[in-house]
Amino acid sequence: MVVRDRNKALLIKRAIPPDVGAWASPGGALEPDEPPALGAARELREETNLEVDPAALTLLDTRHSSLNEKYVLSIGYVVDYSHTDGDVAAASEVSDARFFTLPEAQEIRDQMRDYTRVVNSFEHWKKGNQTVVLG
Repeated sequence: MVVRDRNKALLIKRAIPPDVGAWASPGGALEPDEPPALGAARELREETNLEVDPAALTLLDTRHSSLNEKYVLSIGYVVDYSHTDGDVAAASEVSDARFFTLPEAQEIRDQMRDYTRVVNSFEHWKKGNQTVVLG
């Protein structure tokens, strides 16, 4: 999930495998029978201490890939920071959590897991929050 605060996006620095030390947007795996938006809100809370109503999330994109011989469907959401509650704080699975501008994100591109999703969120913001699906 990408949390946007005007011209900035929230990134977390991973403290657990896979990709320890990589920057990414908050996210993770769904629990059995958990709706995607509910899971995204839960992962945001677990990784950043931010609370969000799943109904406030907007679909940003979907992707499919394979990871460790498993097929993965990734569902990206975007939400404006003003729709969250709490203070950003790195949780146990995260060593850092902070907002980056697009130029700052470009500087750490080689350290990011989901650079394209973050860039897509900036395009989404520029287009007046219209949903963009990259597939």
